[in-house]
Amino acid sequence: MQVAALLDNDAHMAVDESDAYMIDTKPHGHGDVHTLLASSGLARKWDSEGRKYVVFFQDTNSLCFTVTQATLGVSEMNDFEVNSVTVPRKAKDAVGAITKLVRPDGTSITVNVEYNQLEPLLKYVHTRARARAHAHLGAPCTHVHLPTVPPLCVQGVGLHGGRRE
Repeated sequence: MQVAALLDNDAHMAVDESDAYMIDTKPHGHGDVHTLLASSGLARKWDSEGRKYVVFFQDTNSLCFTVTQATLGVSEMNDFEVNSVTVPRKAKDAVGAITKLVRPDGTSITVNVEYNQLEPLLKYVHTRARARAHAHLGAPCTHVHLPTVPPLCVQGVGLHGGRRE
């Protein structure tokens, strides 16, 4: 099954390149598995059985199996609730990025930003950073610390482990 593809963070619909009157579609995203685990009762069943871990992996990244045991060990030692393993990416790669997003109040979340959303997000942040630098400095600026962009801004990319509260 396919769903409507979104172009940007404002949820503009992507149009099929071959027909301007057709909405572009993509397969369902990664969230489907989580919805199915919850709605089927399987997550609750696993919890009642005392299972501690579930490993989700990308079928396009078979190398993840070389680090699965180590990742589980690190997660256990550090009491991580969520841990992600990433691969290096280059600009324009069809690969998401683990990204720390910071709100204006300083609170943050670390999440995967899908590749089709990453470029628009980075362009938005860069545009805002340049505008802010020009307003504050009154001169062109090629490098600035990323500002806090409502509601969120990109602060970095890397390995993330989320601690349990």
